[in-house]
Amino acid sequence: MSSNDRSLLHHLILDSIPVAVVTMDYDFTVTSFNNRAEELTGYSATEAIGRLYYEILHRSRCEHGCPIQTAQGKQGVDNGVEQR
Repeated sequence: MSSNDRSLLHHLILDSIPVAVVTMDYDFTVTSFNNRAEELTGYSATEAIGRLYYEILHRSRCEHGCPIQTAQGKQGVDNGVEQR
């Protein structure tokens, strides 16, 4: 299976899941964003991918004491939350 085929398959699987799925890398940059995530946030995948997750998800808990950052040992990362 080629890289393009794997990418297409990954996209199709994520978009068929009836819940929001957002993946991110170790630095909390969004790497995928399915259709349900688009519906819930108002951002398109094109807008979300490449941005920091807390710019998209607008979680007030991510300013201080974010569970995701705590789990990764990255507490205190500047979040710069953008209101849409």
